[in-house]
Amino acid sequence: MRRGKLNNIAYKLVIVSAIFTVISYAADQMVIRSEDKVRNLNVNYNNLQAEIKSLESLQLALSNIGTQSISLLSNLKQRNFWLKNIIFQKIEGKSIKESLSVRKVDQIDFANNVLFNLYQYQKRIQDQSSSMSYEFAKIIETNPKFFSVEKYYIKNVKKFDDL
Repeated sequence: MRRGKLNNIAYKLVIVSAIFTVISYAADQMVIRSEDKVRNLNVNYNNLQAEIKSLESLQLALSNIGTQSISLLSNLKQRNFWLKNIIFQKIEGKSIKESLSVRKVDQIDFANNVLFNLYQYQKRIQDQSSSMSYEFAKIIETNPKFFSVEKYYIKNVKKFDDL
């Protein structure tokens, strides 16, 4: 079977078809590129959101340690409470021994109570300080980009050189 000769209309239709094919290909490529840009922007956005949450968590942890340290310092202001306790036992200028005997308080029980309270106080302070130390060590370990020795040295190199 033979085909007939192509006339001008057939050539025009082939050219129009080729133009639309090229336009379709270009439009597809533009859509693919724009979807890729949107996908990359979403990944960057999600990464920034994760970093923000991480920094908020770090800030909250440091704030908690700060609150604990303020609490510990206020407890340290109450130091020597065992001495104050002994001083408050005096009545009308009498000695502590006489004041305790007037109140019918056993001196040994009083001394044991004072020492026990002192022990509990020191234990509580030690527990608080070790807890804060442990939490801060965890923060340093999980956030090395903020708490590295190298960054500290680089930041303070002039001070070290002056020493």
